[in-house]
Amino acid sequence: MIGMDWDHCQVVKDSLTGVRPVDNKALESLEVLADRLNHLQKMDSRFAGISFSPMADQMSAQARALAVG
Repeated sequence: MIGMDWDHCQVVKDSLTGVRPVDNKALESLEVLADRLNHLQKMDSRFAGISFSPMADQMSAQARALAVG
């Protein structure tokens, strides 16, 4: 399980730094990580202050805009 989490983190990091394109795999990885963070925040208030970087938020917003438009 930790290996799979690391893969999602690596894909998102590489997409944000330009090592790999922002493609469906990157967006799916970001969504998986967002779901897991949301789950942690619901389980324990100590995670409430944790959020994604502005760059990751922007990548997510662009993906939502493409899905809508």
